[in-house]
Amino acid sequence: MSFIVRAIRAELTVMNGCTCASAALRLVAERRATGFQEVQVRAPDGRPLDEALLRAMVGFSEPPLAEAAVRGSGGRLVLRV
Repeated sequence: MSFIVRAIRAELTVMNGCTCASAALRLVAERRATGFQEVQVRAPDGRPLDEALLRAMVGFSEPPLAEAAVRGSGGRLVLRV
């Protein structure tokens, strides 16, 4: 069982399986950094996860990655689950 990260950009959809929440969180950040507008995460049991819950599972307490990415790029990023 794994976390499924699905990223969408224009006409491209990429899906990856991650064995742990921290790997899924890193992949979410990587996908956003490479221009994917929509990033979805599903838990091993199939339920959708938002970034805050994923970060809580990993134990992070700093601002969400989306906030930092939007501040840094001046762009608009969307996380839909």
